Amino acid sequence: MNTRNFLSIFILTCIISCSNKTAVQDGVVSRIADYNIFEYEVTGLVEDSSEQWKRYDSLLAGVTEEYLVKLCDHRSPVIRAYAFSGLIRKKSSHIFRVLREHIHDTASFTMVTGCFSNAWSVTDFYLQNVGYYYKDSSSYRIDPEQRAFLDSLMLFGNEITLRRENYNAPLLHSRAYMLEHIPHTPSYYKRLREIVTAGVIEALPALAKFHNEDDVPLIKKVYEIDGSIGNSFVFKAITNFPHPDLFPIVEQEIENSLLHDDYSGTSPYPYYQALVQYKTQRTRELLVKAISRTEREDQQRLVRNIRYLLKENPDKIFEGL
Repeated sequence: MNTRNFLSIFILTCIISCSNKTAVQDGVVSRIADYNIFEYEVTGLVEDSSEQWKRYDSLLAGVTEEYLVKLCDHRSPVIRAYAFSGLIRKKSSHIFRVLREHIHDTASFTMVTGCFSNAWSVTDFYLQNVGYYYKDSSSYRIDPEQRAFLDSLMLFGNEITLRRENYNAPLLHSRAYMLEHIPHTPSYYKRLREIVTAGVIEALPALAKFHNEDDVPLIKKVYEIDGSIGNSFVFKAITNFPHPDLFPIVEQEIENSLLHDDYSGTSPYPYYQALVQYKTQRTRELLVKAISRTEREDQQRLVRNIRYLLKENPDKIFEGL
């Protein structure tokens, strides 16, 4: 056999081998997609070994990073989730690029963790796996510059306005988290006001940090329209921007809480957090009234919380309390 024939046979053998390997990998991908649930290594109350995880593990052992990158565009959200997990495990250099390209991927899939089943979006899952949420346990971590870039993409993306069907809250956990932790950046003001006006009340505290008097009517409107859910963000906004025209809201809620013994059924702590931003005699009077009530355990707890707030927000007007 001459050299040319040998090389031809060798190349043909390699092609056939690679084709067979790809066909096997594609078959595993199809079985993962058909099962259509994301599972970790063990599942259920008795911690059974997950067959889905075994399929993923076997796939990951024999694929290249390029193949996983391709799978991140697969029609199945479950495959996209497993493929990105694979890139994380392989410590791929493609991770941030893939994340950036899929930051708007809102497709959902079912994840089973132990005996719990939850719906996840692809974008939320990807962000969890790169350490976007400060308290997760990801092995990969985005840097501050990448985080700021992702914040901007999410803030200006249309997904920020998506809401849950049966509850007035953002559809995507990542967007709610971003609005809660987004840094104060002047270029964000217009967009924050735009989305608050569109009903994204979670952006109200971030908007309030700009101390723009034109936003006072907007804070009042959320207070009047959005009820107890809106109150959470209204009082965070007032804490960030204690405008005199907003004081009556704080005063009213604290008076109602004292009169009706926490009439709303929620913790009054946010009210006092906003109250201590106002260094006035009326504030002192309300604080004296609150700390004089110590009959019950919950009242005693509130007094301790108020004293903590006074320690964190010292002022001459509060001396002796």
